[in-house]
Amino acid sequence: VQAPAVFVLDCSGAGILLPHFRAAMPRPTEEEDKPQTPLKDDCIVLAPCAADETLPSDPRLPADLFTACLTTPISVALRDFVRRHPDSARGRLDEETVEAGVPGRLGDRKTPLGE
Repeated sequence: VQAPAVFVLDCSGAGILLPHFRAAMPRPTEEEDKPQTPLKDDCIVLAPCAADETLPSDPRLPADLFTACLTTPISVALRDFVRRHPDSARGRLDEETVEAGVPGRLGDRKTPLGE
């Protein structure tokens, strides 16, 4: 893996892996101005929870909830709102309707669905 890189650790207890990423990214010594590995400061690690925390597990939520929040945030936010506030739509809106109602195309970043 070369820099720049983004690592998404979409699992419970992901925080336990952070020290291993730090160890793989040595800092330069006084004799050298660049480290031997390319993953110095050009690496981002996204971990959704600490070492002792678990991700929510609900059959109505995507199994990869953290990744879904990163890739389709509007859809996930609307689904979560409908799930938490079922009376707000007075029975006219459910999670399936929300999925079908977000306008645009996944490949078009200028639309709400593709953002």
